[in-house]
Amino acid sequence: MSANDRQSLKAEKSTTQKPLTTVEDATSQWLSSVLSTSITSVTSSKIGTGQMSNTYRLFPTYSSPEVTLSSSFILKLAPLSAASRKAALRYGLSEREVRFYSDLRPKLPALDSISKCYYSAFSPVDGTFTLLISDAGVDAKAGDDLIGATKEQAKNAVSEIARFHGEILRKKKEFKIEEQAWLKQISLPGAVLGLMFGGFYQRFHGKDSNKLTEEDWDLAGRFVYAYEDWQKVQEKSELENDRLMGLNHCDFRMDNIIFGEKEEVTLVDWQTLNRGPVVSDLAYFLGGSLKTEDRRAWTDELVEVYVEGVNEGEGEGTEAVLISKEDVMKGLRIRAWVGVIGSTVGAMIGERTKRGDVMLAEMMRRCCIMARDLEAMSDLPKASGGWRVWLVSLMAPEGGLRPRPTSRSKPINSRGNQDRLKIQMASTLLSENVSLGHYDYQDQDVAVKMPGSGEAIAHACNECRRRKARCVQNRRHCLYERHIRSPLTRKHLTEVEESLRIATQIIHDRLPDVDLLLELRRARNGEPKDNLFTGQASWEDISTRPPRTKRPRSGSQAGDTPARHPNASDARHANDAESDLLVSCLENLVSHAEDTDGFLSTEIPPTVSGDGSNVHGLSYEWDEQHHDARSCIDGKAALSIQNEQPGYLGLASSAALLHLIQSYSADPFSVTANTNKLPMELGHQSPESLAVNLQKEISSQKIEGYISDYFNTYHISYPLVHQGLFMAQYHEIVPRPKTGWMALMYVVAAIGAFMAATRPNDDDLVLFHCARSHLSMNMLEVGNLTLVQSLTLISNYLQKRDRPNSSYNYLGLAVRMAFGLGLHKEFPQWKSNLLHEEIRRRTWWCLYIFDAGSTITFGRPLAIPSAGIDAKLPCNTFDSNLTASTTITPGDVEAPTIYTNVRVQSQFHLLTTSLYNRIISKPFPSAKQVLTWDDLSIGRWLKLVPEYYSEDATVPERHALSHAVLTWRYKHLRMVIYRPFLIQKALLASRHGFSPGCTPQNSTGKPDTDGDLPSSVFTETACERCLTESHETIRHVNKFWLANSHTRMACWYALYFLFSATLIPVISLRNNPHSPIEQEWREDIEIATQIIKSMVELSTFAERCLQTLEKLTIGYTSDNGGQSTAILDNERLPDSTNESPITQMLSMHSMMWPDAPVFNYNMEEPLWYVLRDVLLNIS
Repeated sequence: MSANDRQSLKAEKSTTQKPLTTVEDATSQWLSSVLSTSITSVTSSKIGTGQMSNTYRLFPTYSSPEVTLSSSFILKLAPLSAASRKAALRYGLSEREVRFYSDLRPKLPALDSISKCYYSAFSPVDGTFTLLISDAGVDAKAGDDLIGATKEQAKNAVSEIARFHGEILRKKKEFKIEEQAWLKQISLPGAVLGLMFGGFYQRFHGKDSNKLTEEDWDLAGRFVYAYEDWQKVQEKSELENDRLMGLNHCDFRMDNIIFGEKEEVTLVDWQTLNRGPVVSDLAYFLGGSLKTEDRRAWTDELVEVYVEGVNEGEGEGTEAVLISKEDVMKGLRIRAWVGVIGSTVGAMIGERTKRGDVMLAEMMRRCCIMARDLEAMSDLPKASGGWRVWLVSLMAPEGGLRPRPTSRSKPINSRGNQDRLKIQMASTLLSENVSLGHYDYQDQDVAVKMPGSGEAIAHACNECRRRKARCVQNRRHCLYERHIRSPLTRKHLTEVEESLRIATQIIHDRLPDVDLLLELRRARNGEPKDNLFTGQASWEDISTRPPRTKRPRSGSQAGDTPARHPNASDARHANDAESDLLVSCLENLVSHAEDTDGFLSTEIPPTVSGDGSNVHGLSYEWDEQHHDARSCIDGKAALSIQNEQPGYLGLASSAALLHLIQSYSADPFSVTANTNKLPMELGHQSPESLAVNLQKEISSQKIEGYISDYFNTYHISYPLVHQGLFMAQYHEIVPRPKTGWMALMYVVAAIGAFMAATRPNDDDLVLFHCARSHLSMNMLEVGNLTLVQSLTLISNYLQKRDRPNSSYNYLGLAVRMAFGLGLHKEFPQWKSNLLHEEIRRRTWWCLYIFDAGSTITFGRPLAIPSAGIDAKLPCNTFDSNLTASTTITPGDVEAPTIYTNVRVQSQFHLLTTSLYNRIISKPFPSAKQVLTWDDLSIGRWLKLVPEYYSEDATVPERHALSHAVLTWRYKHLRMVIYRPFLIQKALLASRHGFSPGCTPQNSTGKPDTDGDLPSSVFTETACERCLTESHETIRHVNKFWLANSHTRMACWYALYFLFSATLIPVISLRNNPHSPIEQEWREDIEIATQIIKSMVELSTFAERCLQTLEKLTIGYTSDNGGQSTAILDNERLPDSTNESPITQMLSMHSMMWPDAPVFNYNMEEPLWYVLRDVLLNIS
């Protein structure tokens, strides 16, 4: 070994030391120490732009001309800007490159294409680093992505990256790359990529400087929208091809490749080194660095070069081959999108230059063409064309960051502070005020260039101003600026409501002549505060007026006591400032909903308590102890009336709409009581006969038969209990739990008796009585899984038996007990039986979907919050694959199982609870918002449904009901969220006297607008969706009912969704009988009527629904119990202009509830503000 070689080897083995700060620190003494040779002087010149590092070429002068290592070296230092250093430190960029050269490069001696390292140093405190590496030569030149590569350059580059990949694959166990913390895999959240692509779209779309076509934009947009689906495809591929998992350069393109005089290759810039499938680098290079025509001509040859390079050094035979051509081609198709990601991210985080813009746009174009050539989209679910809507909502400044919903139960920002910071940074940089990539770093302060401005504006964040600290714009409190918000607590809400009530009363008392409702409307419509109360008396004029006692509202009780008001003497001290206070108070009232005092409220008081026990005479109290079929209270919340005290039913319930409109009528519609009672339902008997029958005994043989019916019907949809374990306990093969098991056994039998019945049978009532007798108050002091299962099943049974509030209470007990048992959590360190853990998950998610389902049915707030829940979804597997002896969790099967419905329905509610919460909250969203949220939540969920369980999939007969109910359920929610716009359209049409196709006018006489489009466009779309979902639900139920067996369980669910859907065409037909699609409405109503007729034997609720539909459609359909001919012959077909919407609704109310007296109903939801205005004006 020569002296030069020994010096070179000694220099390359230098260990990590203290990093340099500036190039001036690279003195001749320092360089002599590092290279272990005498150097008299050193000069330097800067190379590169210095975006994430400052790079210099050092020219040393050696003391002895005989000893020379190289005429030049490359010195890389951290950038001077603290913000840049911290960004590189946060994402591990600098550390990756330093550790690559110091830890991995010495283990790859055969790779001459990677520079040798002579000195490496890194500080994890401030992000400073130093690298001294060999130079490819002064005459060497970097490649150019715009120009592309020659064939020789491409082959050399591919060969060298292949040799690197081959070395890593052969030695990855030796290198232990999976254990290296500094090589942790970088994962880009979908929300961040969406935001970045939004910025990319804003910068390049429609510009003449690039050649991106609309086809390219659509392909890229669809991929970004389906990015998380692609991640799952990639993860699956990685699991199947673990042997191909190595290290990637991740920015392998011409700009990062140095070519010598003979086209020899040097690979540089290893900051983005990452674990992953090795084919990614090849896909990135082919898509971004080669011209399209060259890539198409050279791909086969370059793939062969790559395969040969990876397998270089291996023996002969297929066993020695690390990678095959088939592996590469398959990997290229899956990883074809890395260029789209790379160009998007590069444009958003890199310093913006004219050449950079042209290069990145060209890279995007080339990569999109390659993705089309390789049919890369075929590996992904069909991405929606709604990616533009999603992108707009994602980037909306007023909406903040709204990531696309994912199939994971964890939120997008739960991956740690690093991803949360990335999301916040991307959100901030993509706001409408600051353009991404416009950062100038000057003396560690950040100057943000505003779009359209030629100068930078330096400013500190509010928190740094408060602390009087120097702001560098990248500390946590700089990025997460604190927002002062009101606490979301019941106490605070009560205080606000009380203050609002007092303020309203003061205004109303002091200004009795003021039409406060009108002033509120004017303020909401943007009227300047100086114009409010124009022409009204001033505070001075009314200061001597005595307090005005509150006049009781129509319907108030005689014993009501007027509220106390301030003394008149207090008013004498009022001055001009108080007038401003009044206006300020009024502005505050506008934003807090008009439900505080009688004349402002959309809230109607509950009915008078029958026993007078309520102090105020008003009550939501209910009593379901003596419930029978003659009651109008039902578990579907469709025919419940306030007279029988059904409890609170909210906006989403089927009864809410008619109740709300009736409650706002100035002349409440009343009818005389009808003494003709409905016949008793199947299994429902009078209380007298029932008291005797409940004492009868049911044989154990019969009970076992009912238990078998439970597992053959109900269990297939809701596998709350484990069949094998339950039957083993039933036959006492294994010990039964001490508490709650008898109640569980009887309620399982009761549900089996009820759900599987096809003829009259009241055994389920007897069995339920037995189950309830085994429960006591003492059990509330005990908590176990069996009790949770018992309470949950009792709750669901009672809802099916039309005792909704009792059901609701039992469900609340089950939820609280489940929280106490930690069913909503995962415990990784818990050494428990796999089957037991899975049973806990099944129980939890069945409980979750029961709560969500009943909540929507009753229109009440959700009882189970989303925060803090991390229980995994049940495995989609067969019971035979997971037993008590199983030690390894089985994989999901690609076929329907009894757990498929629980998994898919849980995902549905997880993705749609936020939408439901929004529509029951104040203020009700606009049609545009609801349409967007529908696409983001329900639209996203539809993509997550497995293909074998999709709406059009054919499933085994035993899964037909659960599969059908899932379809009806999502269509029902869509009808619920769009139904208000359908009714609103009819009422507004009546008020303003225009046809339903015209644009509604607001109080100013100008069309209402929503963004750049008329609100009627979004409202029409919402109405169309409502009608479409109604039509499809009716046809789907009909198809199911004709093809499957008729049980009580099938009848209950089919009738619930069918009746709700049928009311939509009924209302539409009554309002517009001459519509172009009126024939379709009539057909839907007739189909629904025929189905409901066939259900009468199973449920008298069906008979009540049938009677209601027949009365509502007399004269509008061709079949109304033999009466239609006479009606159509003797009476003209009603016209929508002859029957106002309010008359229609009141008529519907009287027909649906012939026994009901006049009632008031409490509806807290402010959805109907505009409808209330219409109704009051009509009155």
